[in-house]
Amino acid sequence: MGGASSVHPLAVSSVPKDYRASMSSSFATPEATMSRLPAWVAYDRKVLRFSGYFKEAVHASAAESWRARKCLIYYYLEDDSMHIAEPRVENSGIPQGVLVKRHRIPREGSNAFLTVDDLAIGAELAIYGRVFRLTDADAFTRAFYAQNGVQLAEGEETPADPFSRKQTSHAHTHHKLMNPLKTFMEASLGKQMHGGIEATQKFLQNDGQLRHPSALSTVLIRSQNDAGRSPAVRCSSSL
Repeated sequence: MGGASSVHPLAVSSVPKDYRASMSSSFATPEATMSRLPAWVAYDRKVLRFSGYFKEAVHASAAESWRARKCLIYYYLEDDSMHIAEPRVENSGIPQGVLVKRHRIPREGSNAFLTVDDLAIGAELAIYGRVFRLTDADAFTRAFYAQNGVQLAEGEETPADPFSRKQTSHAHTHHKLMNPLKTFMEASLGKQMHGGIEATQKFLQNDGQLRHPSALSTVLIRSQNDAGRSPAVRCSSSL
């Protein structure tokens, strides 16, 4: 018995070059030999990944009329199934996650299903009422197409919608100025308040000191605890 294979499941070198021949093979045909395995064996855990987006109209907002929703399109070579997921964006206000669960997706206006021939940079896929435009692919996907004689185009930029531009320009300004009374109440309950610590330290260090505007003398005023005595004023001349 030979040792376990050290080839990574997603290594490009482990992908058969003749994809279409593998797809036409099965254990019921003479072509299914050790040199030409069926697709569900040869392409086990081999997944193509494309980046893309689809445009969605926004009707309930005065700040935007449409939004470009980025997504990832996964194509499983072992059985030609696909699934589409949308990465979650903070404060997007819309439900995100899996948009289309894994299954074979029918081609619009046809009885056939989507295949690797339908996937390309710049291609638009009409899937269940949405039009997905593919903008880029990962390194494994590009190598797979190159081994099968297809060179994918360079990646495209996703159009910036009003929401994306607003999030980019105000990425670090979502913290609002806290009301002083609220600050006091939270501090009294034990919250560590970092704002204004430097100003407070400076105030305590310079308490009781007064510097003359001419910078020629420094007046130090010290309060006396004894009753009936006025504060002592000491003037030290810098001359």
